[in-house]
Amino acid sequence: MEGLDIDAVVREASSGVGDSKVQATQIIDQLRLEPERWSYGMKFFFESSEPMVRIFGLNLVRDFLMKVPVGTSESVQERQYIRETFLSYIKQTYEACTEEVYIVNNVANVMALVIKHDFPEVWPIAFDDLLSFGALGSAGVTVAVRVLAELDFEVVMFSESRTPDEIRHNSIVKDAMRPLMGTIVQFLTNSAFSEGIVGGQLSALCLNTLSELIGWVDITLTVNDQVLPQIYEAVLNCHDCASDESGHAEAACLCLLEIAKKGMDPVDKVKLLSSVDLVETLARIPFSKDTSNGLEEDLAAVVDVLFLELLGCWQVFESHMNLKANNADQVIAQIQPLSELREVGQLAGQQIKLVMPLIMKILTHSEGRVAATVVPSLNKFIQHMKQQAKYQPQNPDTANPLSVVASNYQDWFFVASDHLNELLAGIFQQLQYSEDFYELYSSTEDIEDDEDVAAEMEAKSQVRKLFVNCCRVYPAVCLEMIQSVFSSLPQPLYTAPFPVLEASLRMFHSFGECGPRNLKQELFPNLVAAIHSSEVYRHQHPLVLMIYYDMTQRYATLVPLDMVQNVVASLVSTQGLRSSDAQLRSRSAYFLRKIVETLRNDAGCLLASTVGSFSDLILTNTSTDDAPLTEQAEMHLLEAVGLMTSAPSAHGKPSQEQLSLLKNMLDILIAQLVEVTQLTEFDPEFIAEIAGRKLSSIAALSKGHSCPKNSAAPSDGSAELFYNATLSIVPMLHAFSPFKPARSKAIMCLHRIIQCVGIRATAPLAELLPSFIRHADVTDIEQPIQVLNQLMAEYGTADTDPSEFAQENLNALMEFLDGLCGLVLDRLGVVYNQIMEAIEEQKATGSVTNNWQEDDDDDSNEGGAQSSLQTEKASIQKLYVTFLQHIAVYGCHPILLSEANINRLPDIFGAITAALQGAGEDSQAAVAATLSVKRPALISLANLTMAWLAAGVTISLEVTGLLVSLLCDVAIPLSFRACSDGSIDVTDAVSQGYLGDIGHLVWAMATVKNKDTVMFLQESLLPSLGWPAEGIDELMAMLAAADKSTSPSHSGNTRVLSNFKDAFKALIRKLHGS
Repeated sequence: MEGLDIDAVVREASSGVGDSKVQATQIIDQLRLEPERWSYGMKFFFESSEPMVRIFGLNLVRDFLMKVPVGTSESVQERQYIRETFLSYIKQTYEACTEEVYIVNNVANVMALVIKHDFPEVWPIAFDDLLSFGALGSAGVTVAVRVLAELDFEVVMFSESRTPDEIRHNSIVKDAMRPLMGTIVQFLTNSAFSEGIVGGQLSALCLNTLSELIGWVDITLTVNDQVLPQIYEAVLNCHDCASDESGHAEAACLCLLEIAKKGMDPVDKVKLLSSVDLVETLARIPFSKDTSNGLEEDLAAVVDVLFLELLGCWQVFESHMNLKANNADQVIAQIQPLSELREVGQLAGQQIKLVMPLIMKILTHSEGRVAATVVPSLNKFIQHMKQQAKYQPQNPDTANPLSVVASNYQDWFFVASDHLNELLAGIFQQLQYSEDFYELYSSTEDIEDDEDVAAEMEAKSQVRKLFVNCCRVYPAVCLEMIQSVFSSLPQPLYTAPFPVLEASLRMFHSFGECGPRNLKQELFPNLVAAIHSSEVYRHQHPLVLMIYYDMTQRYATLVPLDMVQNVVASLVSTQGLRSSDAQLRSRSAYFLRKIVETLRNDAGCLLASTVGSFSDLILTNTSTDDAPLTEQAEMHLLEAVGLMTSAPSAHGKPSQEQLSLLKNMLDILIAQLVEVTQLTEFDPEFIAEIAGRKLSSIAALSKGHSCPKNSAAPSDGSAELFYNATLSIVPMLHAFSPFKPARSKAIMCLHRIIQCVGIRATAPLAELLPSFIRHADVTDIEQPIQVLNQLMAEYGTADTDPSEFAQENLNALMEFLDGLCGLVLDRLGVVYNQIMEAIEEQKATGSVTNNWQEDDDDDSNEGGAQSSLQTEKASIQKLYVTFLQHIAVYGCHPILLSEANINRLPDIFGAITAALQGAGEDSQAAVAATLSVKRPALISLANLTMAWLAAGVTISLEVTGLLVSLLCDVAIPLSFRACSDGSIDVTDAVSQGYLGDIGHLVWAMATVKNKDTVMFLQESLLPSLGWPAEGIDELMAMLAAADKSTSPSHSGNTRVLSNFKDAFKALIRKLHGS
């Protein structure tokens, strides 16, 4: 490195470009690896005038010291040279105060590392040398205090990165420092309060460093007549120095906080806090409830910790009183005047009673972030209140010992509930927003970006939860308080000022979270009715309206219906959905849906309040940025309309008025969808996205409408409206099938259409689904298959319903599936093979090309790509066997054995085999075949086995051989091994279902007269698994009995199969000794 222009190198590495920057960076990296890097660092620091170079030099020295093992003699000469050079440098340089702060900080870190290595063994007078810097003036004090602060980080603080040797030597350093701590504390306090330093940033630095030491040094070093009064003075005079932003008073607060939370025995702690008048001193601080200069939050933190500590001491005292004994005389006897228990309790109780006004003052501070500081201690306070409430004797004739003791010692005995009303009043005051808050809130695009708004909302949320906790302990008291608050407001309530009315409504709304039992109190329904009779919906403030609507939807079942109708009418007026306030419009749509949903049976009656109020909202709500309703709000609104138009009217069916509204809404949405398809000037993907929103709206409108399973379509007309709407939109949907967003929304819409129109949905589905399935990839292939599974679940069980209509539905379903089954299986096979090819490519090259799915995001994380591949592989595998399961379970299995699909059976058997065996050779990356995959595979195989002889078509011996091989070589051996080797918990509910599926497969084998397979079980497999002879005989007897009782009809076998599965599970449990 001779002749190296280090200044030029560092400049180039920092701000250069191109090859010169690369070369400079390489030189820097090489220097960091040099064994003699410390000497280069010293040279760079002391010889260069460039700040960046000097800092780089210090970094090289620091890196060297951090790599040297602590507590050893390694590099001791180098450390001595570094130490002596920097000591000389500090004494010569800092007297002149010529160094920048960032240089001082870095030098302090190097000196701290040297002390960490060499004290006390090599450098026993390290702290004498360090504290001597104070004679150099403020610059010397600064570097000394910085070193002490760095030592706290390097030696005292815990860090998981420290080695065992480092931890042991740090303990040696701390032990050697303890005798010196009196001198160190004196240096810090004398410096902090010396003339020319006190009140400034250096004073704050001294006190901050002192606060970090308090936790592990003798408490008497700070709590004495010399140090503590000066700290008190700094806090008491905080308003004289707060404006210079020095942090002096805040640092003094930190010292008090550390004193308050000092780890001590509770008896010693309460005696200490009482003796130093800490509470009394805090009470003397000029603390404004309406303004904040930044110190109020620090003072609040001290009060919070102090209250928690005192409460903890009181709880220790209370635990020794044996209040649960319910004997007041025994309790009083324990706290006679001369007892130590009495002394501790008296001190703790007096101190808590003194600190309670401070807590309440902070709770009612105008800034929420200040008030939120004491919420943790108040939650502990409420928990203690709950504990004290448990001391009430069960026998009403027995005196409550807590009350007796409290009445005898009122001057000091602390009863938490005595402060409940005061706490509730503070909560009510803190819950009130400022008059201008909503203006700030509504003008903030992202709440998280505005720290003040976010902090205020978070504070209100914490205080609200505090109120809920109070309600859970004393619900009657809280409800009476709410009633008194409402009674004190101007009447009618809609004339009350925004802050107090909104806070009152929020408290009443929150009361519902304290449990349904408390809502049955006599006062509660009366309050609900009184509030709703006061026309709050006429208030002009959005926050009042939103909490009022929210309260209505929460208690809707308790509100008289005529009053709910008034609220609903308000929701669709300028007080809600037509408001100029976007937030109110959006929330009103949600509240409308929730109210209608809650009052489902009366939803039709609510329509009278809203008829004619929706069409214009939807007509103007085109999918543009300035639309009056967001996409989610439109969904909520249309779901509400769907519920109202599907609710039975007085004569049991939807009225003509309801059907007219439904038709009107459908016509508007379809017209908007047509309009979207004509937006040829826009990008097709953008058009598809807009179309997807309108399809979601149609799906939302169908909420509440349904076609009863296996019965004629309802004659109320709604099914016909939805069917015609579906026929109208199907041609348009073809154009959107290449685009995933629209494809996904269309599938969701079709899901709902099936519920509305029943089996007739197969006609438009048969036209649309093939295109959707061909375009689907691994991320959305599941959606069209879910539609098919839904249809099979709804209409594929004609065996349990012998009606002619049910059989017609099944026939229609079979015809529909016959044209789609092969397409689904082929597409799943293609997607699965693409995933497998990608996995093989990844194994071979270490990279992944996602060419089997639409690439929404550029994911360069190869580890994540590997995991994603395996997850997608398992997902497709499960989807395949689940589709087969639905076909098998719901009586549609003849489709798999039809001429169109018979040639696919080898692939089907392969998929079932893979599901049963698990997947992949690399156990770390591959996803194991779980029971959620194995179970549908077993059910599918069992039903295919049952259908084999009744297929009605010629099945080749080759395919039959594949089935037998699948049963005897894979399914049965794997299943019975799982039953025998303890790999599943036979008592677990999920595993019990799996055992039942194995029994189903065994039963299916017996019913098709497959004697070879049964003999394989009896003579080969089960003996090889260690089954006892009596267990094998019992299973064979069960199979013989099942064979005899098997019915020709599938429905007749249901009971037989169920009994066999129960018997099989019982046999396995017996073999396991369970």
